Amino acid sequence: MNGYISDGYAGYDSSGSLPSMIGSVINNLSLADSSSSNVSLPSYNFDSLNMLKTDSTKSKNILIGDTIEMNDQWSALLGINHANYITKSFNPLTGEITSYYGKSKSTPSLSLIYKPFSNITTYATYIESLQQGSIVKNSGTTIYTNDGEVFEPVVSEQYEVGVKSELGNTLLTMALFQIDKANAYTQYNSDGTYTMFQNGKQTHKGIETTLSGKVTDNLTLLGGVTLMDAEVKKSTNNLGVGKIPQGVAEEMAKLYAEYDLPFIPRLTVTGGLYYVGKSYLDVNNLQEVPSYTIADMGLRYTTKIYGNDTIFRLNVTNITDKAYWMSNYTIGTMLGSPRMVELSATMKF
Repeated sequence: MNGYISDGYAGYDSSGSLPSMIGSVINNLSLADSSSSNVSLPSYNFDSLNMLKTDSTKSKNILIGDTIEMNDQWSALLGINHANYITKSFNPLTGEITSYYGKSKSTPSLSLIYKPFSNITTYATYIESLQQGSIVKNSGTTIYTNDGEVFEPVVSEQYEVGVKSELGNTLLTMALFQIDKANAYTQYNSDGTYTMFQNGKQTHKGIETTLSGKVTDNLTLLGGVTLMDAEVKKSTNNLGVGKIPQGVAEEMAKLYAEYDLPFIPRLTVTGGLYYVGKSYLDVNNLQEVPSYTIADMGLRYTTKIYGNDTIFRLNVTNITDKAYWMSNYTIGTMLGSPRMVELSATMKF
């Protein structure tokens, strides 16, 4: 059993309205040029804002499941999850509830597992889940025509078949999947405002392969590739039907490695490569957000200080300081994180 309560707040000035110029609107921005985001922002005194409650969400999940072993080769995982969402939107000045939505649903999860050999497992899975609907909120200069609207919780479905193989200390997996979920997107209006929609259906079909484990005594690898065919199946007025859903990258890959240096005991070199394919900012796939690849690198040293296990870590993310865009339907487009250097230490007492 699990759940949470989440309250949202926004900063309002003394006149009872959101400041309109915390950020800057940049028209005709070139997504092909990430440096075009280098603009000066106006100064603003955030201490003058009053934080007022705008929305509240309560979630509760009760999950019951069991593993059934029929013999050495066949088994099944069966479960049912009862989910409940209650979402409210408030007038921040009066505290009055302006919109409300509550929904409960019991959803199943089913997996059939077959082991033809001791080191190979095949499976077929079906999962339903109730997911929280979006809450539309103005933010800075992003003004929604339906600000404060609460979208209803939606049910997603996932079908998956796959195989897992253990080769020594390495696990290889491959899976074919299909995910049917609610269609959600943001539309830019000619007057500079936005409207958020949640309707219709998206279908994501794809294949995913992963590798994890020790390739040698000193080298550990964790990686994967995901290829998808994502498509909007239904939408208001057929907007975006047949197109790739807004903010969805159909190609993703990552490779993370750890290498224990044989000539310097307890010192490990870490590094990773991460690739995200192109996506689209708009529902009609006219504004393309370019693909990007970023790299991380680090060192980890394990020792003892006064008899206590201690680990020192040095991590550098985006080591080439690559400028790139990130995109999805809720945030629109924003610049990715620059190069960051982090040094930390952990000691067990």
